[in-house]
Amino acid sequence: MKKVTEKKVARKVAKFFANVSNDVSNTFIGIGNSSPSRFLCLINAGLLNGFTREEIFDIFIGFGEIENLVMIERKSYCILSFKNECAAAESYEKLNGSFCLKGETKVLYLSYLEKFPTNMIDLKESPKVWPSGLKLKENFISEEEEEKLLDLTVSDPQTLQLKHRTVKHYGFEFKYGSNKVDRNPLPNAIPEEMEPIIKKFVELGITRPNQLTVNHYAPGQGIPLHTDTHSSFEDGIISISLCSDIVMDFMSNDDGRRVSIVLPRRSCLIISQESRYSWSHGITPRKYDVTQAADNGLTVIRRENRTSLTFRKVRTSKCDCTFSRWCDSQLEDSADLSEKTADNIERKHVFHVYDEIASHFSETRHWLWKWEIPYVFAVTFQHWNRSIKATTKCL
Repeated sequence: MKKVTEKKVARKVAKFFANVSNDVSNTFIGIGNSSPSRFLCLINAGLLNGFTREEIFDIFIGFGEIENLVMIERKSYCILSFKNECAAAESYEKLNGSFCLKGETKVLYLSYLEKFPTNMIDLKESPKVWPSGLKLKENFISEEEEEKLLDLTVSDPQTLQLKHRTVKHYGFEFKYGSNKVDRNPLPNAIPEEMEPIIKKFVELGITRPNQLTVNHYAPGQGIPLHTDTHSSFEDGIISISLCSDIVMDFMSNDDGRRVSIVLPRRSCLIISQESRYSWSHGITPRKYDVTQAADNGLTVIRRENRTSLTFRKVRTSKCDCTFSRWCDSQLEDSADLSEKTADNIERKHVFHVYDEIASHFSETRHWLWKWEIPYVFAVTFQHWNRSIKATTKCL
């Protein structure tokens, strides 16, 4: 590709630093510096643009030893430092305004920095605390077990096509319209071939499941944030990831706190207690996920076709969890009780008011003299007012 003119490169770099000056004040030292240094800002190759740490290393490692690379979530740029200035200068000369990253049509723009920003760490998100009851078991199944599970589920033609994914139920069907489980058993129970996996659940202290939902996700597909209804399933939801890594998002229903967790391929996620009853979980529809790199930086995982197996135990009685604010069983009971209480109050007090008003209305409804009409309303109001006060005390 023909190299972009130096004037255009200068305009692009100046525009970039003007846009980020308020966003990351004091981060860039000597912005737009034209003098060679060991430090480079890749102004249009960041996580926000979908670039990976691995791609950046592959491009620049040929010029010399890389000392550091910082990629920041939701930013379109990254900062790279070499061990020596000559390597940085050579990469700047050969790539700036002339090199396109794989799959991109726009050229890469670079700028020197006087030194590596020491406060870049402040731009990274602080570690999030997982909700209680959320556990991740990596390498829960072997590659051989993964292949067998895929053969059992992917080849099954009896699937339900939803907007964001393909779904298949075993044991019992979950009705997405009503957000309830159908307690009439399906003819297809959980396949016996999955018994070795289920025994592993039991060994972990999880109740033996009798319902399985298989979801097939293509890259770019996901599932909205949701909480499995308390009345449908018991505590302990198990999710096994096949074929691809994925990032699952969790959000507290109480205060909106968020945690994003990488679910590696062949891992087992256990959602119980607080994470099950008062947090929502979901998968954002996108084709890549931002995640932690081995050196504590950030990188991008590109999604592949993924299959998830979600095991649950159908509840046979009302839920009595301690998270009553989010429990549909207890909210329904509360609503029934409130309605019954309201009926009793109405029957005991309001109907009595009507009876008293009716007696006065019967005696006075034929009075036609104008001067008597205000008296009728006054008497009626007094009886109404006394009855209302009595009703208020009961409430």
